[in-house]
Amino acid sequence: MLMKIKKYLIISADDFGLTEGINLSVIDLFKEGVLTSTSVMANGSAFKNAMECLEKVSGLGVGVHLNILRGQPILPIDQVKSLVDHQGLFRGVHQNVVKLLLGDINLKEVKKEFRAQINKVLKQNVRVTHLDTEKHLHIFPSILKVIIELAVEFDINRIRFFRQGLNLFANGQCLEELILSCREKFLSSVSSTNYGYLSANNIKYPDFFNLVSSRLRKKQLLMVFQRVIHKIRSGVSEIICHPGYIHDGLRHCSREFRKFNIINHWDQTGLLMSYKTKEIIKASGVRLINYSQF
Repeated sequence: MLMKIKKYLIISADDFGLTEGINLSVIDLFKEGVLTSTSVMANGSAFKNAMECLEKVSGLGVGVHLNILRGQPILPIDQVKSLVDHQGLFRGVHQNVVKLLLGDINLKEVKKEFRAQINKVLKQNVRVTHLDTEKHLHIFPSILKVIIELAVEFDINRIRFFRQGLNLFANGQCLEELILSCREKFLSSVSSTNYGYLSANNIKYPDFFNLVSSRLRKKQLLMVFQRVIHKIRSGVSEIICHPGYIHDGLRHCSREFRKFNIINHWDQTGLLMSYKTKEIIKASGVRLINYSQF
């Protein structure tokens, strides 16, 4: 158990397994001593490559990035009919969230698909440190309950929780920052209803959460990262990043998912790899950990 009087930080990368460029970036950043954790997308097109990459390193925390929003399901289509379109693909963020709110998503199908994704990772002899979701879908209580049930079933007692550590854009200087401020406030507000579910099932989670958004441009990235590190509070904080090297796989995701910002992935990789970032972390006195260490 960590002492709460100290400052601990998890720097995590999402979408491991989505493309080989993302996989390589995650491994490189871990070797550089900056990244401590990642979340693997079991239905990602580069999942096999991700597992091969993990065999070359030791100590990287690995969670499961549970996903019913993009790509193909792990299960046969006839077992997840409420989650997919006529092509057998997840419908995307907006459509499936709307269907979830309208009660048109079969939660039994969600649980089966999530279970299949967890099992796929565990079968690779990966020690899963935590569970989280694509686009923070588990801020909604119905999805969180499903994930808690699976966490108990698989004895994975840590789940990412969106409790905003800082209002990074309180004095937004442009429309983009104001949009991000509203988004963070909304996610944090919705998440606040979920404390009881987590506590009742002895689920652990970081005290604070900060997202390095894929909407931010290069100059904004360093500013946001510095602000988070300098104002980090006592306890366990998590910073979520989306690094990746640009290559054909990442370009394909950009075409398929439209708003998938390939330039920002490259920028975030550069940010985390930079000497400046390492100096900021070192000077802050925070201790870098992963989900298995608190």
